[in-house]
Amino acid sequence: MAGVSVSTPSKENSPTYGLSKTGAALTDKAQLNIASSILTQEVIDGLKKADESVQVKPLTLKIDKNTKKQADITALTTLVSNLKTSYADVANETAMLKRTVSAAGSGSVTASVEAGVAEQTVRLSVSQIAQVDSYQSKGFTSRSDTLTGISSDQSLTLSVGDKSVDIKVGPSTTLENIINQINDGAGDVLKASIVNTGGENGYKMILQSKESGEKNQIKFSVKG
Repeated sequence: MAGVSVSTPSKENSPTYGLSKTGAALTDKAQLNIASSILTQEVIDGLKKADESVQVKPLTLKIDKNTKKQADITALTTLVSNLKTSYADVANETAMLKRTVSAAGSGSVTASVEAGVAEQTVRLSVSQIAQVDSYQSKGFTSRSDTLTGISSDQSLTLSVGDKSVDIKVGPSTTLENIINQINDGAGDVLKASIVNTGGENGYKMILQSKESGEKNQIKFSVKG
């Protein structure tokens, strides 16, 4: 074509020969060297620790906090349950009326109390302890002496508390015979014995209740 000139660049001046490819290769190698120098084990451990601090540790703290809350709730529930039980006892009016009694001293006095009585302190002074009831007969010259003043058969009733026994006596009944009848019939509540006190008429019949107190008094009655 007239008037147009074409200029072909030489190989040495061409920007497409060698320089750009060689430059690209150096860049890739440089990047590999940088990456290898950064991703050491120490760096990985540091990244792992940082990741745990950000993500794992907050979750662990939340779990611990919830566990403590559950323990506190359990303790509060137990306390409330105990309070309800105690309140139920207080709310029950019969519980408020209950009374107990205690006696201090020699042990010779016992006491009982009924619900609802006023609270009080009672002091007792014991001047004499109850004793067994006892009797003695007039004197006889021997154990085989007959009872005097009896002209016909009679029935002698001895009573001690709820126990009673009938003794058959007559003109021929001896002192020893009546003792045996009493012991055979009422020996569990009454003791009959013959004691020689000395002297001409020293043999006497002794009757004693086995238990003390007013309810164990010896009572006599004669029929016939």
